[in-house]
Amino acid sequence: MAAARKKSRHGILREDKGSSMIFLLLVLAGMISIASMYIYGAGLLTDRSYAESVLHLAGRSVLTEYDTELKEEYGILAYRGSSYEAQEAASMYAAASFMGNDRIRWSGLSADTSPYCLLDTGRFRKEIVSYTKYALARGLLEDGTLGIGEETPLDLDHERTLRSSRVIHALPSGGAGSGNLWETVKQAFSGGITEIITRGTDNYLFDLYIMRQFKNAQDSDVGRDTFFQYEAEYILEGGFSDQENRKAFRRELVLLRNAVNMAFLLSDPQKMEEISAAALLIAPGPGALLAEGLIAEAWALAEAENDVRILEHGKKLPVYKTAETWATDLQSVIDGTEEGYIDTSNGTGLAYRDYLQIFLFCMDGTVKSLRVMDLIQINMQGLHDASFLIRDHYLGFDMDVTVRGREYHYAHTY
Repeated sequence: MAAARKKSRHGILREDKGSSMIFLLLVLAGMISIASMYIYGAGLLTDRSYAESVLHLAGRSVLTEYDTELKEEYGILAYRGSSYEAQEAASMYAAASFMGNDRIRWSGLSADTSPYCLLDTGRFRKEIVSYTKYALARGLLEDGTLGIGEETPLDLDHERTLRSSRVIHALPSGGAGSGNLWETVKQAFSGGITEIITRGTDNYLFDLYIMRQFKNAQDSDVGRDTFFQYEAEYILEGGFSDQENRKAFRRELVLLRNAVNMAFLLSDPQKMEEISAAALLIAPGPGALLAEGLIAEAWALAEAENDVRILEHGKKLPVYKTAETWATDLQSVIDGTEEGYIDTSNGTGLAYRDYLQIFLFCMDGTVKSLRVMDLIQINMQGLHDASFLIRDHYLGFDMDVTVRGREYHYAHTY
């Protein structure tokens, strides 16, 4: 009896041990499965991270093939090549990095440069503003505060005309005009200081880039040879002749100064008395009122002509006139004996380059951007590569690729 009970106890012990072993094996199998899943998942994440790093590096490697001459001359980082060329280059770089890694299956790499074309005026302006901020921070450009700068007489003798129909037809602006520049300036100022401020810092930085990178009649040292000598005037006027652009801007200056001078005449009692007295002598009676208007306009115009001559001699001119800075006298205007120029500014006010900057600030942004592109293209063709075209350059590209059946999108930009 006792022996039977002892045998039963041993049987129970053996059964308990067998159940425990099965349980432990089940737990171990589960842990191994979980560990295998983690290892597999970690492998996928590692491969994915590796693939993304390789593809990102491939895209950045393509961007290193930027136009070095464009960067050196104008500070613009742009890739010269089609979507197909970018695709082929990115595929080459990716294939070289993936070589020997059979676990990563990738296919369908494609590239599209079209959204980033340098010809896009919005992207072009952002690129120029970004470079200008960088250049100012690094001391590569000086600030463009109005009224600061050496008194340098204007160089008025250059006569360069663009006659090549091939070059003209390929210009980014396509001959686009900006309308009446004087009307544009009047509209900008008619909105008051608020309207001018809303044009923004970016507009100022873009204009500063123009004044530092392109020549004008007063500043001709930009560190490179150029086709036009009056480049800022070209941006404003759009003619294909140096003299045409300079003379057109001169007319705009005379109109601006004429309006400013007329405003002063009408507000100055002493000068209005002189005008009234002269009108009565010339046309007594009812015609005196008309004569007053004509005399006032002639006097304001004569003063404006003198103002522009002051600017052309490299002098500065006060924005608004006072009795002390008014130069011409009415009798000389009536007699037509005005000669030379009279400088009463005492070295204060704005120079010719400052008026250029004011007109640029008020100019239509799209036309201004396109004409800056014109000058870059003309000069690059003359200095480095006759086949250079702005439309062949890109500020980045989109890249799509499939890795292990999953699609990835990258936007590579400078």
